[in-house]
Amino acid sequence: MVGGIGARALAAQGGPPLETDDPGTPGAGRLELNVSAEAEWEGSRTLYDAPRLDANFGVGRHLQLKLEVPWRVATAPASPASSGMGNVTLGVKWRFAESGPVAVSTYPQVTLSGSERSQSQGLADSGTTLFMPVEIAWVAGPVALNAEAGYQAGPGAAELVYGLALAHQASPSVELLGECHGGGEADLSHQGVLCGAGFRWEPLRALSLLLAFTTAVAGSEDDRPDHRLYSGVQLRW
Repeated sequence: MVGGIGARALAAQGGPPLETDDPGTPGAGRLELNVSAEAEWEGSRTLYDAPRLDANFGVGRHLQLKLEVPWRVATAPASPASSGMGNVTLGVKWRFAESGPVAVSTYPQVTLSGSERSQSQGLADSGTTLFMPVEIAWVAGPVALNAEAGYQAGPGAAELVYGLALAHQASPSVELLGECHGGGEADLSHQGVLCGAGFRWEPLRALSLLLAFTTAVAGSEDDRPDHRLYSGVQLRW
C-alpha cells in the first residue's frame, strides 16, 4: 500500500463495493467519495439506493469521518413505485493498532431516524441506531484478508453484524474480491448470510470502478435480502 496499510490504493480488502469494512483510511486531508447505485431484492419487492453518496474524509493517518446519504426507491408488482430519502449515517473510523501486515480499527456509526414520510412508505427505518464494530486486516503480498464484527443497538432487538472479505490484487489496476456478510439478533437467532464476489478496477489514479453481487446462503427470507447488487465509482482527492 502507498504509505502503509492506511492507504486504500492497494489491497483495500473491505469497504465499497463490499458490506464488510476494513481499517483503511483515505489519508490526512484526503477525500474519498463513493457514488453508487445499489439494489436489494427482498421477497416480493426491490429496494434501490440510486444514488447512495458515501463521503469519507481523512483526519491524520489514522482517523476517518464518514457521511452516507441514500436516495431510496421501492418497487413491487402491482404497486406504484415510491421514493424518498433513506436513513443518513454518520461515522468515525479509528485505526488504533498497526504492526507490519496487520491493522485493527474501530468504526462507530450512528444511523439517524428517517422522515415520517419515508418511514410510512417503507423507505427508511424509525429510531436512531448505533453500530459499534471492530475491523481486522491482514495483508500478505497480493492477498488480503479482512474480518469485521460489531454490535448494533436500536429501537428493536440488539443485533450482531459480521463479515469476512478476501481480496487478491490480480494486476496493478484490478482487485478481485470475495465476501460473506451477515447478521441477526444478539442471541444468535434470526441470522441471515449473503456471500458473493466483485472487483475494483482503477483505470485512473483518482478513480475506481466498483461492482459486487451477493446472494443469500443462510437464513430465512424474513431475516435477509435474497440478493444484493452494488455498482458504483470511487473518486479520490
